[in-house]
Amino acid sequence: MKAMKYRFVKALADDVARLMIKYLKSKLKTGNLKFETLTVTAVPLYPQRLNWRGFNQSEILAQAISRHFGWSLDLTLLRRIRNPKPQAKIIERAQRIQNIAGAFSCPKPEAVWGQTVLLVDDIATTGSTLDDCARALKGAGAVEVIGFVFARGK
Repeated sequence: MKAMKYRFVKALADDVARLMIKYLKSKLKTGNLKFETLTVTAVPLYPQRLNWRGFNQSEILAQAISRHFGWSLDLTLLRRIRNPKPQAKIIERAQRIQNIAGAFSCPKPEAVWGQTVLLVDDIATTGSTLDDCARALKGAGAVEVIGFVFARGK
């Protein structure tokens, strides 16, 4: 993940997406996951970070997942409204939570109203980014937000 994010190895996203799809397929087969109405979205990057990296790895993963399963994709459901310090640079859980709190909004509440949203990200360490995104989506009317990440950090 570090190579993809910080050495800009975009091609790794295809392999990561394949593994995430394989995992989802296994959960769908066992009946552990069931979706009536589902929209896929990704954790957005702040514009400067996106310009620096050149791509949003979470968006690439979300696109591959939605395309494979034929689920609706909307990458405009979330907006990063402020640019906090990168979470990877913060060690303490409480500081991570405080750092990211209020960083996301849902500019299109009509698009999430009554929906289940599959929120895709690459890594979750404390879950604070996913929590803040879920807060914004649920506050806009999403019924359920399912965070789906490739890896858990330490």
